This record gives sequence, C-alpha cells and structure tokens, in this order.
Amino acid sequence: MNYSEYSPQWYVLKIRTGWDEKISELLLKLGYKAFVPLVNVPNNDDNPRKKSLFPGYSFVYISKNDSKWSDISKIYGTLGWVVFDDEIPFLNDFSINKIKRTIFDLNQSGGLWNRYIAGDLVRIQNSTFDTFGEVLEDVKSPNSFVHVVMQFMGRMVKASVHASRLSNLSHETNFGYKNGNRRSRGNGRLIKNNI
Repeated sequence: MNYSEYSPQWYVLKIRTGWDEKISELLLKLGYKAFVPLVNVPNNDDNPRKKSLFPGYSFVYISKNDSKWSDISKIYGTLGWVVFDDEIPFLNDFSINKIKRTIFDLNQSGGLWNRYIAGDLVRIQNSTFDTFGEVLEDVKSPNSFVHVVMQFMGRMVKASVHASRLSNLSHETNFGYKNGNRRSRGNGRLIKNNI
C-alpha cells in the first residue's frame, strides 16, 4: 500500500497562463486547497501588482485516490498534471512552506525587481535619450535613484537615474567603459576617442 496515494499531498497542476487565480478560486469552491505563489512587482504607483512566481502552474492539495482526481484535470483552463517518467510527483508540506517563506521574504524586500549592483552594465532609457551606462553602487530598493556613469553628448558623466529607467545588458556585451574605448550600438565596432 502506497501511503502517498491515500493521504493528501501537494500536486502540481498545469494551467493556462494568466488563469492561475481563476483556477485556484474554482478549486477552493470545489473544496480543495490550492496555492498559487504570487509575488509583488513594484510599479510607478503605490499599489504593486501581483505576479505568479510559477506562471502556468498551481499547487493542489489532494489525494490520488480522490474520486474527483481526473475531473480536476478536465476543468476548462487546466492542461493536466505535471508528470515525470509516467509518475505524478508530489511535494510535501515542508516544500510548500519553504516556497511560502521565500515569497514572504521576497515581498518584504520589495518584491520582484531588478537588483543592480556596482559594475552592472545597463541601458538607460528616458523620454529624451537612450544610452548605456555602468552602475556605480548597489541599489537598495526598486523606487530609488541609481548612481551611474553614462555616455552623454560624447562624454562619460555621473548621473542619478530612477531604477525604473534601467534595464540589464547581457554580461557578454562589452561597451568598453572600463578601458575607455567606446563601441557603436549597431554592431559593436570600436569608436575612436577624440581626446
């Protein structure tokens, strides 16, 4: 006798992206515990929006011998259970609680946002210009201003830019800020310095 088939466990249900909360609410109405890990994503106003940490998945607390097991995977908006090697694996309460703690910690530290550290190469976009730069010191919050050195009118200048105006550049991209050489935006050719 397999104990896990008779006792409720957490199983992962694949669902249509964006239906996370709808399916969870429906499962709750059917009498099942459902859990969608939602984290805060800061935006420019004071009300952060919620985003699924695992888009397209919901955790459902159910036993395998439950009579509605197969009916749940037939609910409109669901795509079936997550399966590995023809087995439907489960997570224990410890794993689910660990995910819940992680979400709590993320939300306490401002939610999901780009955490820039000194030395990161970034793209700086504003209504008046679009340029590249390097972060000078670690960013503490998603609503703070970031100290950067950026290319402006042919020179490298220090500036404070709101974090929402930055985006990470690939670590393979080298725009030559550290050695003084600049590269063109299009295909990365070296640009001679006029100094």
